[in-house]
Amino acid sequence: MRTQILAAVLSVAGWAASAQELALPHAKPVRKLMDLPKEGAALYALPDSTSAPARIVGGKIWVEWTNAHWMEVRLPAKEPSSGKGYFIPAWRVNKQVTAGLLPLDSITHKFTLSGVVEVPGATQAALYARASEWIVGAYNSSKRVTEVNDPATARIIGKGMFRIVGHGALVYSHGQVQHTVSIFCKDGRYKYIITDLEHQHVVGGTYQYPAYSLGPLEQADPTSCNASTWQTIRQQAADDSRGLAQSLQVAMSKKAASDF
Repeated sequence: MRTQILAAVLSVAGWAASAQELALPHAKPVRKLMDLPKEGAALYALPDSTSAPARIVGGKIWVEWTNAHWMEVRLPAKEPSSGKGYFIPAWRVNKQVTAGLLPLDSITHKFTLSGVVEVPGATQAALYARASEWIVGAYNSSKRVTEVNDPATARIIGKGMFRIVGHGALVYSHGQVQHTVSIFCKDGRYKYIITDLEHQHVVGGTYQYPAYSLGPLEQADPTSCNASTWQTIRQQAADDSRGLAQSLQVAMSKKAASDF
């Protein structure tokens, strides 16, 4: 009912309420200009990062709505009311970049971001519920992402992807980096692991370089890709991994809808 009332009010005020219509639960109006990461970002026709991006752009965007996971944005930025609507993961804009590639795990020798985070007072069941809700919102496609979702052991393992973009005279695609995210919950704490980063070519759509899959990011210098592009791919994947971990930490500190 609240969503219907809000949509009606905004409609009268001349604001588009498409965020609610396109399944952004608990969306809040923002209506301001924001800077995209300097390398640009992928925009989606729907809030689903497992689908192919509709556009890859750089510069400024007009943000109309946001919830914990997604932002609805419009282009061109100077005409938000008439521009076409797209969606972008909120962590892609809000991330706090830490310079440097991810550390190599001493056992697997793979790029790995991991940590144990304390959440005082939260039960294992509550943290599992929050993690389950987070992975649905972060990827908006839990069935295609989640490989293991076991309430008995309170663990979730999924495979997602980061879209990688380059910039020069134009903003274009460097394909995508598939990754595995694992979450293990116990009373008062959870552990996350982001690893198995592997570059993949995306068939069709925006102009891409390189035009084929390069494989694991641990390779120092693939012969089929110039060093600058390979560094961009690896650095963006590292930054996006950190942004994803930050998004998870925020979600795990709040009660899930089923946590009452």
